[in-house]
Amino acid sequence: MRTDPSDHPCYAPFGQLYLVPREHLDLRFCPYHQSVLIRDQKELFRKGITELDALLNDHKSLKIRREAFLNGDYLHGAGCSPQCYWYQTWREGGRSYRSDDYLGNDGRYRVRRIWLSLGPDCNLTCRYCLEPKHFHINYKTCSPAAINLARDLVLRGSNVLLTGGEPFLPKFGLLETFRELANSGQRESQGRFDIQTNGIYLNHDVRRLLLQAPISGIGISMDTLRPDIFEYLRRGASFEKVWDNARSLVRERNAAGLQEPSVTILCAVMRANCDHLAETIDRVVAEGMDISLNVLFKAYFSPDFSRDQSVSNLSLKEMYRLAASLDRISKQYGDDGPVKSQAFRGQLAHIIEQKRRGDVTQVILGTREINTPGKTLREGNMGAAAREWKAALARKFRMSGEAMRKGSVIELIKGGHLLAAAEKAIRLARRILL
Repeated sequence: MRTDPSDHPCYAPFGQLYLVPREHLDLRFCPYHQSVLIRDQKELFRKGITELDALLNDHKSLKIRREAFLNGDYLHGAGCSPQCYWYQTWREGGRSYRSDDYLGNDGRYRVRRIWLSLGPDCNLTCRYCLEPKHFHINYKTCSPAAINLARDLVLRGSNVLLTGGEPFLPKFGLLETFRELANSGQRESQGRFDIQTNGIYLNHDVRRLLLQAPISGIGISMDTLRPDIFEYLRRGASFEKVWDNARSLVRERNAAGLQEPSVTILCAVMRANCDHLAETIDRVVAEGMDISLNVLFKAYFSPDFSRDQSVSNLSLKEMYRLAASLDRISKQYGDDGPVKSQAFRGQLAHIIEQKRRGDVTQVILGTREINTPGKTLREGNMGAAAREWKAALARKFRMSGEAMRKGSVIELIKGGHLLAAAEKAIRLARRILL
């Protein structure tokens, strides 16, 4: 457990901005936070990185959230998500960050990194992203001028994570930006790009340029290495083309004697691939790549797919099986090796806890059975809630008051421990949840 209040889960409130340039500029510390809308983004692009630094330090909403973050109020005041990769890594004993390390000599923060989401422009229609059948998608809202901002930050020594949509779409001019940076003669003083891509555009000429440009990592979205499932999930993609591009990039980087860019397979874990994660991981690592596991992002763009495929909608039995598989993977590869699973294990543990509580109250007792005592309890009437809960247990398990007294169920109810009472009743009634 963390005991030092100056250790924080990430450095985003001290040095990072997440930018989504659409009709208005969506600005946050990271994707999990609430948006701050900047209506005149053309003015921001004109003023450039000086204006970004000013927003990080002085924007009222961002300042309020940073103060809550510094006080350790991550989930409520700062608006962090319990499923955040960095938060879960920190909770699991991973790296922590101190705000003082990010202050300049003038006592102000500087943008060290931007997370720039280019899109929704993309050359694929993945099933868990924007679904054209249900949404009107305006592909003209993201200004290519955003790339100029990214270029200037890298020249200053800051870092840029590019996500999509698809960053390598010709409209954004990314390859020309890389040529400019590669020919600037300032590689050692430059920051670095990290790029997340679907891998379609990584042909031989593009790969050669990537090895010359200031790029620390390439993340390629491949949730499975089974061709039929891959092509079902990523409509419009060829498995053989993407997988060959990824392996070729690794071979060509190694042949050139370079350490960068690292190549990481980005794997969103879902129902369709959770039963063969170990198979996917072993093949990726054997090719000299890393693999990063994460929960399928809350697919509000495609709610039907989310309901069917989200890890949150697995049964508890399936979740425990997945957790056991992750434990075996962690023991095999460790937490500092090529398999980045530490945060996902924390995310899954949080989901299991939420599911366990929900199943006990809703699946075991039934939603209607627990609504009345739950509402009564929230209103502060403990005695009435205990009587209603006792009646619900009696109806569900046909347990007499004497049986509940002997099993300490009533004591738990009177103490307000309704979840524990339900679990105890389950065990006494010899009902098995899993």
